[in-house]
Amino acid sequence: MKIGFTGATGCVDFGDYAMLANNIHHIKNRSPESEFCIFSYNAANTRDALIANEVMDHCTIIDDALAMMGDDYGNVPNSALNAADVDTISKKWKLLFDVCSSGEVPLQLEPLVVALSECDVLLFNGGGYLNKNWLFRVYAFLIIILLARKADTRVIMLPQTYGPFAEDSLNDVTRAFQEVDKFYCRDHIYSEQVLTSLKMDRSRIDFAIDDLFLLSEPLAKTKMEVPEDALFIQLHKQMRSQIPNLVSDVAKLIASLVDEGRIKNVVFVVFHHSGDNELKIAEEIQAELLDGVRTEIWGPDWNAGNLIGGFADAKAVLCSRYHPLVIALRQSTPVVNLLAADNTGSYDYYSAKNHGICDYVSTESRHHCIKSDRSNVIEIAGEMLRAQLDSKSKESLTNLRVIEQERVTLWDYILKND
Repeated sequence: MKIGFTGATGCVDFGDYAMLANNIHHIKNRSPESEFCIFSYNAANTRDALIANEVMDHCTIIDDALAMMGDDYGNVPNSALNAADVDTISKKWKLLFDVCSSGEVPLQLEPLVVALSECDVLLFNGGGYLNKNWLFRVYAFLIIILLARKADTRVIMLPQTYGPFAEDSLNDVTRAFQEVDKFYCRDHIYSEQVLTSLKMDRSRIDFAIDDLFLLSEPLAKTKMEVPEDALFIQLHKQMRSQIPNLVSDVAKLIASLVDEGRIKNVVFVVFHHSGDNELKIAEEIQAELLDGVRTEIWGPDWNAGNLIGGFADAKAVLCSRYHPLVIALRQSTPVVNLLAADNTGSYDYYSAKNHGICDYVSTESRHHCIKSDRSNVIEIAGEMLRAQLDSKSKESLTNLRVIEQERVTLWDYILKND
């Protein structure tokens, strides 16, 4: 069986390519003969991640629509774009989508149809790409859905958070989503209502946990030498703009936790390979700390296991990305997640997925998630961490067997190849 993957497959974010590697390992375990075709907008990143996670031998990498259309269609970092660029490129993608929607295949995209026709199924890998935060680039993924169906290839959305979508794209999202065989939602609190509002048939909507929650053996077995009583910290640039005193307040929180004897070490975990300033924020916090506070910086690393392996032995986690929250919850590690607003000031998307994972594992999101707009947000986060650290026992996952069975059912549905 040949399985195509699209979605978050050219990324520089640890969480997204860790999901891809995890899924490939899971499928190979259930179907050893399977081969994979990865449709990527950045083949170099994808190749590095697949090699590091020991799955490249089973994969070929194909340029997706974004890569094929190139820089003129926005296959560049967000930092290289201005408002005029976004408007111009959005119009180009809209025109390209209309052509593909009519049943025609532009010459540039014909190789994509050939590659899709060789796949038994196209899986849209989990990640944060199906929403308005991805700007015009969401059209690259709507188009690959249309082309897959033209190639008579099944299309299945692995567990996602869907929306919110830009108002002017809703008709096009609806048009492309009509071609999807199955939608898996990774939250019960938001995504289903988005899909039903787009008139998707409820029979095509199902649920399964985030792709990185149930770790494959190759990722889960990695052991890291974690410093004693270590607080893991991961913070990205959105927090810098939304929490005015981020660096100094986090440094004060660390110092107080050390003074109280709750932690002895700090590990800054860098999830992003470029452009997100996670490393710079870590270094700035380090500079604010007294010499007696011991710190390390881990990552970025293409090998997913090299970061995941530490979370089980961390004393606690303070993070702003979604996947540190997912991994910490899976390992029953105390965790507080700082929820960011998107570039429109909305918390809808981040609340949906971050509160959604808490709901999925039957824990109270108010114990783990806090919006960045709260006054004294780091002080409040500190109290939330202290409450978890003072708890007598780790919180158990009472519905783990149900979650595991959902994933077995998902893989069986994909691999039956009807």
